[in-house]
Amino acid sequence: MSEERVSYKDLDDDGKRERIASMKDRAATSKEKYGKGSYYSWGETIDDIKNANGAGETAVAGVKWAGKSLFNIGKFTVAEVIPGFAKAAAEAAEDKLKNKK
Repeated sequence: MSEERVSYKDLDDDGKRERIASMKDRAATSKEKYGKGSYYSWGETIDDIKNANGAGETAVAGVKWAGKSLFNIGKFTVAEVIPGFAKAAAEAAEDKLKNKK
């Protein structure tokens, strides 16, 4: 059986600190895990578009460029944006907890 996750607002201060630390750890781990590797280079794909003969080859080269662009955007989102938001949310919660009277 799995444990039910307690809502953040229902945690005591120590529980909130643990949850914040966990959020920061997950953000760092995600950034490290998905940030490895390289992005697709557009240079080769642009050359394919320039050197394409006819509408068919140009369309195929354009689809390749679009696919590589979508992959790069997705990878950037997963590797940088989402962990950044998670880290910022954890830091905001931490600041709020520190300033609590």
